Amino acid sequence: MKTLIRIYWLVFIFIISISCDNNDDESIITTPPNLPGIFSTTSYVTGYLDTDNYNNLTCFYLQSDTTKSPFNHLILFAANIAYDATTEKATIYVKPELQEILDNTDDLNYIKSKGIKISVAFLGHHENAGWSCFSSPEEAEDFADQLQEFVTKYNLDGISIDDEYSGCSRIYDDSVVQVSYFIKQKMPDKLLTFAMTLNDYDLKGSYEGQTMADILDYAFDATYVEGDANSTRENIQYYMEPPYNFPASKLSVGLDASLSPGGSAGGVEVAKELKRLGAQGPVFFGKASYAPDYTEPILEAYIDEDVGVKPNCIILN
Repeated sequence: MKTLIRIYWLVFIFIISISCDNNDDESIITTPPNLPGIFSTTSYVTGYLDTDNYNNLTCFYLQSDTTKSPFNHLILFAANIAYDATTEKATIYVKPELQEILDNTDDLNYIKSKGIKISVAFLGHHENAGWSCFSSPEEAEDFADQLQEFVTKYNLDGISIDDEYSGCSRIYDDSVVQVSYFIKQKMPDKLLTFAMTLNDYDLKGSYEGQTMADILDYAFDATYVEGDANSTRENIQYYMEPPYNFPASKLSVGLDASLSPGGSAGGVEVAKELKRLGAQGPVFFGKASYAPDYTEPILEAYIDEDVGVKPNCIILN
């Protein structure tokens, strides 16, 4: 295996040296290729949706196979990490609207029949509990056990980390990497994703020799600032550098039609650049991001397939 990796690298370096000699374009990417057995080769196009329009992903279909959606990952927003004053531990809180969806197995199975995996995002609840609040590996593992029970109970495909809205009495820099480690140890076949906001300390550090870049399936920027190829490339390359050290294949950016600059044309640039970099597909936030004239060209730019939309299906309000 080591010999094979060396061969890949030698070929890669040779190609780059030729490219650099013959092309001075600043847009040349010198990131390593996706080597077999090292980086994930699964690309996800993700919808990050609230409980009132979570079915929007099933409104889009591939022209080549109308039974399948161009989206293949739904992240339901959101469950909460609450604080149990009796046990003095973090606990799971599910709002009634989300609970109704989780209990509707027919609806969830229909979504899955379109080729869409389903994860639930977890964020804080303005209490002394959250992703950054675990003071010890024991506390982190206890919550990972709760998440495993939750995922099993509702037959989910993953968990998404959103480290916001917690009221931690103290923030522990190694809290997130510890709980992430235990989640992946207990559920290695489930997706573990991360919404990158302003808490970049969450992505640093290590536990048991593993970093967040090792543990996560992918992370995505959730600040909605990318509106063209250049800003997308800068963002992806930033998280490929120390101290983060993510491969491009484990990174993406979020698009929100009401916030991201550049409109649909900018989103197409973002999608094309993500594809060129070997990064994950775009993550669509916000109701306006599912308007067909915005979404269709962006999807088509990333997956290289024609996309259709069912009439009178999408909920935008």
